[in-house]
Amino acid sequence: MFFANSYTKSQEPISTKEFKKNYNLIIKKIKSIEQLPPFNVFRILNGEIEVILTPPTEIQFLNYLSILQDALNKYPTELIHQHLKEIFIGGSYHQNGGIISGLYNKDIVYLFYNSQDGDNSSTFLEQTFHHEFSSILIHAYDFPAFDWLKLNPENFEYIINPIKINEYMNSIETYKATELQLTQGLVSSYGQSNAENDINSYIELIFTQPKKMQALVNTYPIIKLKYQMIKKFYLSISPQFHTTFSF
Repeated sequence: MFFANSYTKSQEPISTKEFKKNYNLIIKKIKSIEQLPPFNVFRILNGEIEVILTPPTEIQFLNYLSILQDALNKYPTELIHQHLKEIFIGGSYHQNGGIISGLYNKDIVYLFYNSQDGDNSSTFLEQTFHHEFSSILIHAYDFPAFDWLKLNPENFEYIINPIKINEYMNSIETYKATELQLTQGLVSSYGQSNAENDINSYIELIFTQPKKMQALVNTYPIIKLKYQMIKKFYLSISPQFHTTFSF
């Protein structure tokens, strides 16, 4: 598998020590189930979920370090210091037959080389980080969730039920939103699952594909309103986000 703009053996390896020095951030490989979020570990041990976990290869780990270096540069350093303590990088992670690309727990993010449609590009892997870290910020700064729900069409409903979400995700071949979903204010089919994933999907697109986001904002009225809400929220966290939200 070729990774665009990724680490290769001929390049100087990026050290986890750099992240510790620059962000006071610890980055580790996931080698066992015990390293997953406590709630997931509890459910596994209790027989509620079945998982298949593989550790990352050295190339995968170093590639993700390179991607994280670019991703973290898009945030104020102090924000990372305050809200992100550890990042765990895994190989693949399947839960009850479904593919999991990322998880979060308090001030920890978990990242995997997984995607629903087989996309392990640098863009997708970076999006996974922004997706999970945005959940941490949403909870830390009280995102106006009820105002977000009011922007959805009157007849729109999120799936919400975890079992039905898993069935839905197994039934689709791509994260790409359909035309109907775009008119409903979704920028990703995954956003159909629940409100938090809907918000996450916006943020991952804003941070990695701003031109695509701007085109959607200029085309779909509900997407424009949701973008404006997220923009206001992030600028309230730090005015340094003005370059990210430049339109």
